[in-house]
Amino acid sequence: MPISVEQLVKISGLNPARLRTYKWGEGIESTSRGVYLISTSKDILATEPIFESAPLNDTSILYWIEKDEKLKTDGKPATLLNIKDRLDSYWLADETILYIGKSNSTIGIRQHMSNLYNLNLGNNQHINTGVWLKTLDILYQLHVHYISCAHPDDKKKEMILNFKSQFSKKSKKKLMNHSHEFPFANNK
Repeated sequence: MPISVEQLVKISGLNPARLRTYKWGEGIESTSRGVYLISTSKDILATEPIFESAPLNDTSILYWIEKDEKLKTDGKPATLLNIKDRLDSYWLADETILYIGKSNSTIGIRQHMSNLYNLNLGNNQHINTGVWLKTLDILYQLHVHYISCAHPDDKKKEMILNFKSQFSKKSKKKLMNHSHEFPFANNK
């Protein structure tokens, strides 16, 4: 059964009432450390999937291929088709949570999210994961659910483990590699 943002926060030992929700691209006021979830829904209770397959943006993917000459899929040079096929193979159609992240540095969540918002495909110097979000056609329809907490590294790991424990059988069947039972953009 899919898990909601609220459920994941709660079973990870945090109070969902402290969540702050922002639309993708919107400035975040907080400079504190914490964890965040990027979701297809503003509603923290939502579990209904919206997209059966990954809503990918061809222009973004072509830009990525152009900017990253080393980009490969299964050892072969990247093409629009093989990148789209690979990304779609990690899309979890019955989940609304696309990414679980953390901000544990002195820059806090405001600067961390600004870095992610301004990240260009093929130039991921500041942020290792979450890059796949930039391939989505629905990027500006996504929502960031943020909560400050102590020890964001540990809390992110706990949230990913809790996400995996709630993973649906449908999603497990779809994944090519069952060791990658993460939200879509937590894969690399």
